[in-house]
Amino acid sequence: MAANTVQLVSEDAELRDSLSKLMVAAGLVVDVLPSIQAWLQAPGPVVHGCVVLDAGLADVDGRVRLDRLAANCRSRAVLAITERGDVPMVVLAIRHGAAEILQKPLREQEFLDRVRWILFHRADSIGEEAS
Repeated sequence: MAANTVQLVSEDAELRDSLSKLMVAAGLVVDVLPSIQAWLQAPGPVVHGCVVLDAGLADVDGRVRLDRLAANCRSRAVLAITERGDVPMVVLAIRHGAAEILQKPLREQEFLDRVRWILFHRADSIGEEAS
């Protein structure tokens, strides 16, 4: 998988559509997944790139989701998106190794800046650790 690949995991079709269009327009490769189960079943390990996780996913309890995510993200940098004021989810995301956390509503430029930072700084160091 290319170093500029982003896996976007969100049950919110509108959010998936808008963020994937934004990232593609910015020159990034986007793999859109509609649920945490789809992400966990995606083929092959991803050593480079990042995962943008909508922490508001309803398909798995927040704590269970982050536990499963942490177990499957040893070699992936994660940007977690949370609802405004969802402090417990922010704390859990940090404890489970999220590289960055953003609150909704997202500001497009800030989102792209964070994704690029993860892709070109954090993801490289994670890939080196996994080798």
